[in-house]
Amino acid sequence: MTQFVGDPNNPLPTPAVKSGGQNPLLSLLPESVQAKAGKLISAVEKGVKIYRAAEAGISDMQNLIQAAKNLKNDPAGALNLLGDALNIGGGTLGRLNALPEVTAVFGDLKGAAEFALQAGQAANRLGGAVGALRAGYESGTIGGWLTAVGDGVAEASDALANGSAAAQALTGWLAARKDK
Repeated sequence: MTQFVGDPNNPLPTPAVKSGGQNPLLSLLPESVQAKAGKLISAVEKGVKIYRAAEAGISDMQNLIQAAKNLKNDPAGALNLLGDALNIGGGTLGRLNALPEVTAVFGDLKGAAEFALQAGQAANRLGGAVGALRAGYESGTIGGWLTAVGDGVAEASDALANGSAAAQALTGWLAARKDK
């Protein structure tokens, strides 16, 4: 019985609920089912990591854009910060654009549809903001485009925030290794 409920004197996870390949119950399943479960687990882990990295990248962009706005009297310094924001935005957009391939494996997991929808919206908004940032940066001047870029990045951030509950649901699924 302690395989399933655990030993109250032992703080380690119970053998029947260990994660991944160490799980004795998972090893009883046919290899084809194990492989599918392994691919799904790997995809969810990768998707959540990409999502969290995108949140961090967008937050960094917002900070750099705000710092550039504060440098009204130093256009060279502002453009330098915006160049960094452009690099971060391009990398973040690349990660978000990889999500559809990852989320295709999710199937009907709880939170998967909302996760994919919000990540797609964030990629769309961020793509527009990065494009405007690139055009503004290449112009070599600071203008009204900076406000539009800031708004676009804020919209991307909002989209990711709206999908945060779905990302948490998928993280919870990873922890439990089952869909509730």
